[in-house]
Amino acid sequence: MIPIYGWVAFAILATGLVVLLVGGNDGTLLGVEPGQLAAVTAMLALLVYLGGGVFRRGQPVGPLVRHLLVWGGLLAVLLAGYWVFQTYLS
Repeated sequence: MIPIYGWVAFAILATGLVVLLVGGNDGTLLGVEPGQLAAVTAMLALLVYLGGGVFRRGQPVGPLVRHLLVWGGLLAVLLAGYWVFQTYLS
């Protein structure tokens, strides 16, 4: 049995596919390149599917947000370190 968030993610992918197929090859579609629209559609569907699975477990949101902020902070530190390395040390 597929959960409701799985069906929502599938609907997002199907809608994106229909928009890409109907749009043709005019160069841009809804103001963006077709490849970018496809990537955003896939990422949005993945976000809905993973987010639905995380929030469906019934656990409190506080620890989840704290862990998300810790991982985001680690990512920001790594990106800042990479930027400093590329800008000043190479």
